[in-house]
Amino acid sequence: MSNILIARQPVFDSKLNVFGYEISCCGQQPDEGSRPESEITSTALLNTFLTIGLDNLTHDKPAFIPFNRGFINEEIPDLFPSNYLVVDIRQDLNIDLELIGRCQALKDQGYVIALDSRLLNGPSADLLGSASLIRLDAQKIGLPGIRLVAQQYLKPGIRLLAENIYDQETFEFAKKSGCTLFQGPYFGKPAIREGQSPESLNTSHFDLLGAVGNSHMDFGEISKMILQDMTLTYYLLRLVNAPAFGLTNRVTSIRQALAILGEKEIRKWVALIMLSIVCKDKPDELIRSSLLRARLAEQIAYAAGLEGNLENYFLAGLFSKLDVIIGKSFDEISSEIFLPAPVRRYLLGQADDKISPLMELVEAYDLGDWQQVVINAQKTGVSQEILVDAYKCTLKWIYDLQVT
Repeated sequence: MSNILIARQPVFDSKLNVFGYEISCCGQQPDEGSRPESEITSTALLNTFLTIGLDNLTHDKPAFIPFNRGFINEEIPDLFPSNYLVVDIRQDLNIDLELIGRCQALKDQGYVIALDSRLLNGPSADLLGSASLIRLDAQKIGLPGIRLVAQQYLKPGIRLLAENIYDQETFEFAKKSGCTLFQGPYFGKPAIREGQSPESLNTSHFDLLGAVGNSHMDFGEISKMILQDMTLTYYLLRLVNAPAFGLTNRVTSIRQALAILGEKEIRKWVALIMLSIVCKDKPDELIRSSLLRARLAEQIAYAAGLEGNLENYFLAGLFSKLDVIIGKSFDEISSEIFLPAPVRRYLLGQADDKISPLMELVEAYDLGDWQQVVINAQKTGVSQEILVDAYKCTLKWIYDLQVT
């Protein structure tokens, strides 16, 4: 198995900045479904990381990579830079002096060793001396468990990561208890922006969305509308000059930018600019996740030869978290902005034979829900090779785009 499926989930600090990314992975075979990370060979895992590149995978932030005993004894962690890697030990291990020695050697080389809190008792507790980080599952141990782990193990040189956080109460309790790193579904909800009122687009932005939605664009009119708004001008020139576009000469005029993009690309990039404006006071990860879904949907649709306008797949992914970002329901949003009919139906939860099946696959992949990835990939006829290549290209594209 030369390729495996890989996804990333952000790990936040207490200010909701991305500290790093937890990497989840599985193998997918036509006749056996998914294979968990514990069954993936170190060679397959390493080949995939080398193919994608850690810089593209985590944007130069630490990668929390699951390592079992075999990976550690084969010295796989040593192949990664210590400042970009957290050696994440999740599973019950056969603890012996060899393994303890290997973990201590990794710590001495500057690697961060993360232990599941369930490994703190019994023979595996001997690994604690090598640990710099302890993970605790908020859903499994509850608030009392969080307090207990913090009281027993929080000390200089040890950080606590509370994962599987689903609500604000748990987040606040974990912070007060001494946790400094956090992860979970809660951080994709509007509640994380408490105290920040949703920013609405102004009239000129709605006018621009309407103008680019016309079947026959007036480039002169669109150029004039953009030039009248310095924020729009800045974002468009910044985007078109990003490495992702691969242009050799710098673009300095709006008319030149529009001519390079063309009608279909203008619709996509105007939508992205609007999203960037709305997100300017919100966690960067919200727009990164939206971009990932947008580009991944477009890449998969293109590679799989799916019917429909590729632009619609992009817009469906881009706006799939818009309700979270601005704190409004899609019912409200759909009446405020121009959206192609298939995209509108998908966002409103109405079945769309072209958009919905693929977006279910994209959303499952974004969340690392491998069981649903396998099911939806089979439904849409998308192969493992397409998924791996599309995700790899998407991550590089986001890295090159440099929108946040």
